[in-house]
Amino acid sequence: MSAESSRPLRNASDRAILACADRILGPSVLVVMQSGTRLIAELMNACPEMSWDVFTFEHFLLTSVIEQIEQDERDLPTGAIELHCAPDLPVGPFDTVVIPTLAGGAAELTRDLLQDAADRVKPNGRVIVSTDNPSDTWLLKQLKAVFGRVTVEKQSDGVCY
Repeated sequence: MSAESSRPLRNASDRAILACADRILGPSVLVVMQSGTRLIAELMNACPEMSWDVFTFEHFLLTSVIEQIEQDERDLPTGAIELHCAPDLPVGPFDTVVIPTLAGGAAELTRDLLQDAADRVKPNGRVIVSTDNPSDTWLLKQLKAVFGRVTVEKQSDGVCY
């Protein structure tokens, strides 16, 4: 692994997702990137057998993800990866949908992403969502409204659901 990706992830939400990487079901995984670029490289290293779809709304972020993947290419597994920059999530279906969120992010967008994830995850699939707010109650309430049952993995600086 390159020196860049051997440093800890800066974002608590990304660290929470990475800590729960063993919960990712495969082989098809959708990762919704709203900030940061190193999470996907770390997830690909943690789960090399998966087929990855990486989605973002922002072209700049997509370009940054591509640069990160190219930078770490010699260190990353050779699994399939598809990159998407569009107004809507790819259709799927996916075994797992991963959505790191930020406590200061747009509430309506987060609600929409959760509903879209519910439509795109396979039956008996998994949606993994994190926040950088260790005292979160809002996201948990939204997840229960969309999915019903929610498992909580608390961390010192965030939560993974």
